[in-house]
Amino acid sequence: MKERSAQTSFRAEQREWLDRVSEHIATGLAIEPADFETGWFGQHGSLGKVHALFGDQLKPLITELNTRLAV
Repeated sequence: MKERSAQTSFRAEQREWLDRVSEHIATGLAIEPADFETGWFGQHGSLGKVHALFGDQLKPLITELNTRLAV
């Protein structure tokens, strides 16, 4: 997989969401679409917001994060 640089590839708001996603994966071993409806994610716009931030990148990004961070 192509390595990404969060500092140059993502805007600040996207990086904040990615940080929260990685925290979620660290404690729950994975993240699924339903997870965006509760907790911090639910309070900050839920699944609709994360779709607005990442668009078509969301599914592959979540798959990559689940794979890399759950190991």
